[in-house]
Amino acid sequence: MEVLDPYTYFIYVDNTSGEVTDIEFEDLVVGDKITVDVKSVENSYAMTSRVQLLTQRM
Repeated sequence: MEVLDPYTYFIYVDNTSGEVTDIEFEDLVVGDKITVDVKSVENSYAMTSRVQLLTQRM
């Protein structure tokens, strides 16, 4: 099982209404478009603080 950083959060933004919804990693599927806020890079790995689902499907 993959361990996720508790300080990383996942959100979905409805582009029509502007409503923001918290989602879980498991809500993402192959082919989704996302943005990632990178806080730092350590040993060639990006450390993130936020992942936003851009795909309008929820």
